[in-house]
Amino acid sequence: MSIDPSAARPSAPESDNVADGDGLVSRLRVIEDQPLESRADAYTALHAELKAVLDSADRVGADRTGADRATG
Repeated sequence: MSIDPSAARPSAPESDNVADGDGLVSRLRVIEDQPLESRADAYTALHAELKAVLDSADRVGADRTGADRATG
């Protein structure tokens, strides 16, 4: 029995059903269309941006937890 490697990947219509409320999927598609060297730089920039957003969310969450402890 052989396994078709393409069967594991979603087809184009299925992957188009992904919600793109924040534009991330669109940005990833733009990056994927770039030459390899540009793609690496774009992924690095995107990673830095997403990390900054997550880090700031962590700080806000920690601030709220600290405030809850002080008032509770």
